[in-house]
Amino acid sequence: NIYGNLSFPQSELDIPMPNNFYALGKYATECIGMGYSDPFFTTVGLRIFLGYGPYEEKKGKLSSIAYQTLISMMKNESPVIYGDGKQTRDFIYVTDIMEAFLASADLDDSLVVNVGTGVATDFNQLIKTFGLIKPSTPTETSPKDNMKTAILE
Repeated sequence: NIYGNLSFPQSELDIPMPNNFYALGKYATECIGMGYSDPFFTTVGLRIFLGYGPYEEKKGKLSSIAYQTLISMMKNESPVIYGDGKQTRDFIYVTDIMEAFLASADLDDSLVVNVGTGVATDFNQLIKTFGLIKPSTPTETSPKDNMKTAILE
């Protein structure tokens, strides 16, 4: 994300610190969009955190880390964990992301909005949660039910 290694939680008021070219490109696009804003043209930048949801399998290696971890566990493989697994991410379900997109259409001011749950989940907790899912019904259980969308109202 464009915040780089800033500590959690991250706010729209934090100064972006992109630490790779992908994040830098996202931030540059956001700056260009804001540069075209004027009283008659509203620009809204949505900073979407780690999205997940249906049809992840169609993305292959570009699928979310949550999906890749679940699939590894369903194959009785050890999921890939870098370091101690205590790195946190803000996972947000795709329908919550869509709600943020729809809500952003009604905004009157040009601004940037973080789209996440506001909940930090480390990879150890993700693996523990997935361990509770019955392998025969992986899509019937979703952590989405316990999430709230963190968007500017």
